[in-house]
Amino acid sequence: MSAAIPPLGVRLPAEIKEKIKAAAVVNRRSMNAEIIVALERFYSNGNPKEKGPVSA
Repeated sequence: MSAAIPPLGVRLPAEIKEKIKAAAVVNRRSMNAEIIVALERFYSNGNPKEKGPVSA
């Protein structure tokens, strides 16, 4: 990833954070990289319950 990408602070429940951390260790990735992979998979699979990007 590039330093040109601004950081995004996200609050996660402890249980989810631990799952991400464990998956990152198994997959030999940083937690950031693990989150990116999970989000890319989620959005590339076209979750039928999701209508599109979340608007703020």
